[in-house]
Amino acid sequence: MLIFITFITLINAETCQCNTGICNAQICYCPYPFAGEHCDYILKLGYGMNYTAEFDHYIGHNRIKQDNDCKSDCNKQGLCLQSQCYCKSPYGGQYCQFKLFFVDDNENKTQIQTLDNLFNFHMDLQTSKNIMTQIKQFDKKEMYKKCPVPCRNGGYCVFGQCMCKSPYVGDYCQFRIEFEQGMPHYQVYMLMIFSCIVGIAVAVILFMILKIIEDEKKKYELISGENKDLWEKK
Repeated sequence: MLIFITFITLINAETCQCNTGICNAQICYCPYPFAGEHCDYILKLGYGMNYTAEFDHYIGHNRIKQDNDCKSDCNKQGLCLQSQCYCKSPYGGQYCQFKLFFVDDNENKTQIQTLDNLFNFHMDLQTSKNIMTQIKQFDKKEMYKKCPVPCRNGGYCVFGQCMCKSPYVGDYCQFRIEFEQGMPHYQVYMLMIFSCIVGIAVAVILFMILKIIEDEKKKYELISGENKDLWEKK
């Protein structure tokens, strides 16, 4: 019974396949450098490129200026667990600072959207150099256009889409998630293994107790039979 309860708990805790990420409320949250709906895409950025996202400035993968950190809700697009951001699709990056548009892998391209610009990254196969091209610079009016439904629970509207504060998610931040107070997956697995060991130990102990009771019962029946024979002889 204990093993069965633990198994059901494990199934309910993880209902979507997130590979390297974590699943909560049917949404995958991916640790850097993984991204995508199932955390099955590795974010490939050139080490020689400069790009700026909200709160941060980067040279390649190296963040050289920081005005924000994991504790401030991973730019409102992920969960902060043990000082590491886990980002929901289509966002990615060490601090969920990029909105990603995944392109065919054969083209070696990745599109990244910051609050101000849309960039196209790709690799020149002849020179093996990474190339960054600015595709679009967003108009401030477009950036702050109203959302169809007002954002709830402290969320704010950008590009007509609600940016939610953790632990809220949803089209207008209407859902609250509680995963940050839950157990990491490895702890769930350890609990399952421990429960299995305890279950086996309990089963062995019960078997031994039943065997002892059965042996004592046989001894009692044997002694009772012998006493009965003695009384009959007398």
